Amino acid sequence: MTYNKQATSKLFYGKWPYKIRCNVEGSWRIKRTSVAETLNFCHNKSNGIVGWPAKRRQVDKPRLLKFTRSLIPFLDKEIQIRAEQSIFSIYCKDKELYNSIIKELTPYIAEVYEPASDLEFDYITNNGAKKVIRNTLPHQKYRYKVYFKSECNANTKVQFESWSHNYGDKIKIPRSTVNWFIQGWQQNPYILVEDSSTLAMIGLFMGHNVHKVEEFILRSSINTCLDQEQVCQHSVSA
Repeated sequence: MTYNKQATSKLFYGKWPYKIRCNVEGSWRIKRTSVAETLNFCHNKSNGIVGWPAKRRQVDKPRLLKFTRSLIPFLDKEIQIRAEQSIFSIYCKDKELYNSIIKELTPYIAEVYEPASDLEFDYITNNGAKKVIRNTLPHQKYRYKVYFKSECNANTKVQFESWSHNYGDKIKIPRSTVNWFIQGWQQNPYILVEDSSTLAMIGLFMGHNVHKVEEFILRSSINTCLDQEQVCQHSVSA
């Protein structure tokens, strides 16, 4: 079975550079019940938890059983797992562990994420969740993504929306955030910002209502830095 390979743009959950995304119906049981309960279910010894919608989905029990058994040796390693119906995701830090998991779980993998190079691995692990590597900037111009706290005061939101028009297209507000300004709660409302000076003004206006800021870093700029570093090292050695 083949699977898609994607380049990691930032640490998952601010911690993990590697992600393995599997597709196995019923695998949510491993996370939400236990390995033992999942094995019992596969052997027809358990009917699952009454009332959970996922239990009504068709499950290939032999496939789920093989997947669970293949996964067990890795559950005591430094990993994080996330389960959503048939999607079972595994996050880790160690490249050797990542490759071992892929080797064992290949028949079940839909997609994997890994740093595009050792340089990008070092970059994202050293910069945490604040830097996001991209091939191009959003809309070819925006360097920052500013997230606001969902519970921001209604008056502050209205005032900020009006104030933001002073900056024209230096600030791009997606429709979901426009709705948040007007209608109330919205999960992860954000805006895109062109430059650092505009970002600073937004920080002053919104203050503690800013949840986090991500900076987009072009992949080409990281590679350029590496090339310059190598040239400097060669000059010194010469």
